[in-house]
Amino acid sequence: CSENGVPVSVMTLQDLPTEPQSCSVSTINSTAVVLQWLEPSMQNGIILNYHIEYTPLVSRSGIDYTVPGTEALDCAGDVLHSIPVTMYLEPVLQLPVAQLLKATNYHFMITASTHVGRGPSCSMTMWTAEDVPEHYPVNIAGVSPDSETIKLTWEPPLKRCQNGKIEEYRIYYTSDPTVSMESSWATTHVMFETAAFLQGLEIFTEYTSCIAARTSLLDYGPCSKPPTVIRTLNDTSSQPVKIGVLDQNVTSITLFWSEPIIPNGVISFYRVTYEGKKTYNSSDTCVTTFDSNLILEGFRDTSGPSLIIVLTDLVPGTQYSLSVAAFNGAGKGESSSSMTVDTDVNSPEFEDSAAEPKVDLVTATIFLPCPSKSNGPLSHHQVIVVLLSDSTNSDDQVQPADLQPADILFPSIGSFL
Repeated sequence: CSENGVPVSVMTLQDLPTEPQSCSVSTINSTAVVLQWLEPSMQNGIILNYHIEYTPLVSRSGIDYTVPGTEALDCAGDVLHSIPVTMYLEPVLQLPVAQLLKATNYHFMITASTHVGRGPSCSMTMWTAEDVPEHYPVNIAGVSPDSETIKLTWEPPLKRCQNGKIEEYRIYYTSDPTVSMESSWATTHVMFETAAFLQGLEIFTEYTSCIAARTSLLDYGPCSKPPTVIRTLNDTSSQPVKIGVLDQNVTSITLFWSEPIIPNGVISFYRVTYEGKKTYNSSDTCVTTFDSNLILEGFRDTSGPSLIIVLTDLVPGTQYSLSVAAFNGAGKGESSSSMTVDTDVNSPEFEDSAAEPKVDLVTATIFLPCPSKSNGPLSHHQVIVVLLSDSTNSDDQVQPADLQPADILFPSIGSFL
């Protein structure tokens, strides 16, 4: 009061307020939060406004926003907000903040201001919620290490589109891409890894696949585009079927067949394997000239995937055992069951003429030669005897019309009297 006792009113100067009290932040959704606070315990003047500042620090996908030049981009590549974001509010005690980065740790600061200026701030950090990835895995590659397996590798979705930490991948695959993916495609899952093996697949079959990712949420993001198409490797084929003989003669056999039921790849050609064995003359005296137990082995390949072949230059009168196998990129397949075919017999072939016979008064000894090629089982020799004249009666001339050849059949080969 004054000297005369009159009360005097004096206003102290304003000062900086203390920090707001009970600051908190809570989630609305993956891109929005709400900030709440109470007035400073000591306002030290009239609160004119509140200064709000927030900055992203790091995302769960690994983007470090504290690195100079790093922008807050959404999945489409557009700038979502500046770094940092600064705003001034009238003296309210609550603020919804939207258009935030998903699955990102933000630092928030709230400061009260008087006419003197801004006081100290209260600060807090909070992770925005994770969400379903907005993009699919990229750089997908596939290889078939064997005929029943495909290995897929990939990279995670773009970091700014992951919307959280990728915890699992789902691989969809099918050999019939025309059916519904969600209901009919097979699936497999891998946790955290960026590679997977699809096993137990069909041999030499084209598979279509795509890959989707998820965060801590159970829903998956979009499947990769375009789908990845990989064919499993060849395997050797099953055996050709329905083998038959179209024709055979003295030195050739025409063989036909149907393609394997399970080709396991593209058939490049067929191989006919044969084994020929003579089954006669095992005790003949001419066995030293031609080996009656001789086995002829070999094979012939078709020109391309033909289903017929003519085996030529075979040995007459020989029993052949024949089988067929298909070849594809994996090599020789299973051989068919063997079938036997006999080439027709042919007349014997001789390289040397018969030796001169030994003749006496009443007998002639004829030496029968062995053939160089028997061309079949030798059944008999034919000796033709023709009476040209009768030396006992020189007056009786034998006329050509009277000459009657006589066939003398001998039961085996050799020299006969």
